[in-house]
Amino acid sequence: MKKFIVFAILIIAAVFMSPVDAGAALFSIALAPQAVTADYFDNIVTSFDLNQTKFLPELIRRYGNQGTDILDMLMALGYERTTDVETVRHFEENWIHQAFKNKSTQSAGAAGAAVNITLASDSVDSSNRFYPRVTDIVTFPNEVTGMILSIDVSTPSAPILSVAPNDVNDSVPALAAGEVLIITGNAFSEGSTQPKGRFSGAWEYNNVMQIVKESLGASGTQMTNATWTKIMDGKNIEGWFNKGLLDIDYRMKTNIQGTFLSQKRTTNPLIVDTLNNNGTVKTTEGFYPYLKRVGIPYPYQPGTWSVQDHNTIARLQVRQFTPDTVASMCGFDIDVEIEDVLKEYFQFTNIEYTTKVTNSKFFGEGSEGEALAATVAFQYFGKAGFTNCLKRFAALSNPQTYGADGYNYQGRATIVPMGKKKDPKSKNDIPTIGVVYKAMGPNNRKMEMWDYGAAGGGPKLGSQDRRDWFMRTEMSSEFMAGNQMVDVFVQ
Repeated sequence: MKKFIVFAILIIAAVFMSPVDAGAALFSIALAPQAVTADYFDNIVTSFDLNQTKFLPELIRRYGNQGTDILDMLMALGYERTTDVETVRHFEENWIHQAFKNKSTQSAGAAGAAVNITLASDSVDSSNRFYPRVTDIVTFPNEVTGMILSIDVSTPSAPILSVAPNDVNDSVPALAAGEVLIITGNAFSEGSTQPKGRFSGAWEYNNVMQIVKESLGASGTQMTNATWTKIMDGKNIEGWFNKGLLDIDYRMKTNIQGTFLSQKRTTNPLIVDTLNNNGTVKTTEGFYPYLKRVGIPYPYQPGTWSVQDHNTIARLQVRQFTPDTVASMCGFDIDVEIEDVLKEYFQFTNIEYTTKVTNSKFFGEGSEGEALAATVAFQYFGKAGFTNCLKRFAALSNPQTYGADGYNYQGRATIVPMGKKKDPKSKNDIPTIGVVYKAMGPNNRKMEMWDYGAAGGGPKLGSQDRRDWFMRTEMSSEFMAGNQMVDVFVQ
């Protein structure tokens, strides 16, 4: 190639020479040696561009799967469902039996004497209703019991209970403002009438659908350009745009995962879709905002985790009647701290049995269940009566998302009850955490994908020499029994 260029330049130059000079120049080219005495060394051969360059056809994943393992786990566990409404709703029962609080500081009573206890404002609802009633038995922190003799409602928002100790030698203890008191029973005389009935309501959970999208475009020319890399994860990616088709799927999963984890509901009127005539934008409430709102907060200082932390968390969960199998969804830093302080618990004698039973419970029996269990790869340990399913998530270490400098998600853990709740209407099992996709009949918006354009092998649509691929989903996060979930975060 180089010699051809030189030859062409000399011919062009010869046009502007005299016939004699031009002939001499062309004759000198013809006489230039095309073979010489020399060894076949690299510096000579490469001057003719004869050495072939080769690349491995396999595109190497330099950053692994780049962290979509939280969404992958939800899919493996089957923690997803569909619905044909725009708002996801359910009810969760309230406490059926209720403690109450003392409003102000109360001095101790005399032996056998009745004392007046004023209900705190958060023990009275907006309609001035409350739980305690006459003949209820109150057990005090010092184990003295007393009966409610009467209730004065002359000030409706601050009822006054008259309580006398059952034992004449007992005294109602001194009480601090806001002290919690419990009702442990009631007592009636022979031939007495029935007390007034009690009512317990329900707490409504609701969340809205969010539309998430991604796109990819390629020209007809680029769709027919060969590239050195032809294989990725065993899939044919001949033509770089084919690698782009894998990328759009990853970006969509990343968007869905991020929406599930950290998205907040939109209440700001400034948030509109400027690409669609300022249309209304709805966003779902993700896992972390939900936990902040209804979960059990558990702040900690990095490097201080201990066995006692697990005991404390178990105590908090027992108070909420949390099921005895829980999943600890961890970032790298907190996961390593837990492993360091609980080495002996990962090796307790029943670990193999616990692993087998728990895997069968959540993934099913046989080879298919074993494959799903291997995909999720929980690490199990027992502590304080709970079976803990420990899982570290690479998504929380991704330096392009939750693992970026300045973010503390690597020190975050969420401890949630494993298993599902029964839908009383459909009788279907619904997971305590999961993703809900919009669907009705044959139309399912879980992961819609389609293409449009005049280039490539598909239908020729439009006139532009290009093809575009589009992805779209309409989804909502869904959570249940958040009061049983613990949000561990860096303080």
